[in-house]
Amino acid sequence: LYRGTDNNIHSLYWSTGAVGHDNLTGSINAPKAAGDPVGWWTPDNVHHVSYRSSNGHLHELWWQGQGPVGHGDLTALAGATPSAGDPSAYFDPVRGTNIVAFRGTDGRIRSVYWTGGPVGQDDLSGTAQMPNAAGDPWAYFSPVDDLHHVTYRATNGHVIELVWPNVAPVSGRDLTALAGAPTAAGDPVAAFNPSVNGKHVFYRSADG
Repeated sequence: LYRGTDNNIHSLYWSTGAVGHDNLTGSINAPKAAGDPVGWWTPDNVHHVSYRSSNGHLHELWWQGQGPVGHGDLTALAGATPSAGDPSAYFDPVRGTNIVAFRGTDGRIRSVYWTGGPVGQDDLSGTAQMPNAAGDPWAYFSPVDDLHHVTYRATNGHVIELVWPNVAPVSGRDLTALAGAPTAAGDPVAAFNPSVNGKHVFYRSADG
């Protein structure tokens, strides 16, 4: 998945043969992108793509199997704060919930989420009383302990983790302070190792 020079969201795909191409937004005249997309797949054989348009709205594209592409404006559906950056998304298989995390125009890390009905919004960093973000978040789910994780770079360069079990309230902690680690100069990415229930966050520090 990528944003083309035409600002449409495109996909390249293949199995074992030739590489195919789809113009996802162009094929349905969906709003053009102002940032980069994120994609995920759910066990009901639905492909999902989220991206930010020029007005800060987050959009979803979806299709099942080889079916046609659908479109929805997640920000409008949730009455959510517009996004100031690119989203990060994941699927909660326990509750069947799609979750898209993003940095709002107010500097807070927020999420929009849905299962099969209305789209909701959460103010994650505000609820956890953690500092505002200076970059885009990285979100994931660890099924071993049923925990949601969102990491992001705060305005002071510290890497912050937001975490909540199942549907309980979100809390936060300062990973940089806890580790005595160098401050970050870029956005983090994270990985989960299910064999040891281990979480890893990688980032570029201020010393390069």
